[in-house]
Amino acid sequence: MSDAEIDQHQGALLEGSRLGPRIVNAHFSDESRELTIKFDNESSVVLSASDVQDLGGTGGVPDVRALSKHEITGDGYYLYFPLPDIAVYGPELHGRTAAG
Repeated sequence: MSDAEIDQHQGALLEGSRLGPRIVNAHFSDESRELTIKFDNESSVVLSASDVQDLGGTGGVPDVRALSKHEITGDGYYLYFPLPDIAVYGPELHGRTAAG
């Protein structure tokens, strides 16, 4: 996601728009190699490491354990992975594969 797109989404937040559920927790399991994302509406999404890599358009992460280092940003709307510099938009993920 480009800086301009992030700014656009953050601008909508400032105007009081609700863009979708916010991320409240995320955990990457080294054992299963899956990322579980929990949202404020009590639903969750489980993604494989390759799914996350594909979303970020990186074509691959040298060490998938880097996915365990992440932060929730943008008032809970983004999940950011410093290495390999992937930011994913939570409501988009939620709309694709959420389970209640």
